[in-house]
Amino acid sequence: MELADLYRFLPDLERRLAADYAAARAQAPAAGRSFVDVNREFTLRGGKRFRAVLVLGGYFLATGRDPRPVLPAAAALEHFQSWMLIHDDIIDHSEVRRGGPAVHRAVARAHAAAGGEGASDEYGEGIAITLGDLEEPWTVEALLATAAPPAARLGALAEYVRMTRLTAFGQLLDIRNGTRPPGRVREADVLEVHRLKSAIYTVVSPLRIGSVLGGTPPGRLDDLEAFGTDAGIAFQLRDDVLGAGFDADESGKSSNDLVEGKRTLLVVRAWAKGS
Repeated sequence: MELADLYRFLPDLERRLAADYAAARAQAPAAGRSFVDVNREFTLRGGKRFRAVLVLGGYFLATGRDPRPVLPAAAALEHFQSWMLIHDDIIDHSEVRRGGPAVHRAVARAHAAAGGEGASDEYGEGIAITLGDLEEPWTVEALLATAAPPAARLGALAEYVRMTRLTAFGQLLDIRNGTRPPGRVREADVLEVHRLKSAIYTVVSPLRIGSVLGGTPPGRLDDLEAFGTDAGIAFQLRDDVLGAGFDADESGKSSNDLVEGKRTLLVVRAWAKGS
């Protein structure tokens, strides 16, 4: 089975995600159910589902079997992705995501349209930060719902904790780099952000989570780490190119990296070689 073949399980994944949100809505206080609907709409807009597919791929690499038993874990990566994107769009002042308004902008507009008191932008950001936080317990619940031996689920949960920690450090370094003059940001600084913020949660951890759930012992995961790091950095470098010039309608995200002064490899190299 090749990577492209795993995409045939996407309808199953979408049903799993819809079921997750239905369960979350049923468990929410009556007054909070409309907030669950915001997250549901955002996540089910679509996306490449690349991380979820890599969870399935990691399981298949470990077992050679149909990966549908780990669909809950694949869904967990999509909950994590929504959490990260909602927060990232606030940090980056993005207007658009996945072909629609960023969550904080959608909430702000709804607040203004309803005549809510206070500053709509502040309301939108505050609500969106908390909506992003809501995706975290749903991520854990989805991992724990995966049909795997307890030791494998514990290993997957440990990888999730590692992924969350390293991604947060990557975000911190990215924000700090943005406060420094371009001439003081080195290529190594940019690549370290890409390793921590992008490669870990885009490729490395999804593969490792799927593989651990398939029974691969931790000591055999080093090859996945090396491959995933290189592939994840390449993925982010491509994303930086999109963020530098493609229309938001084509890429599904705001093309404001240059406006925001993000210290991408493009910017660092242009600054070093410019005259």
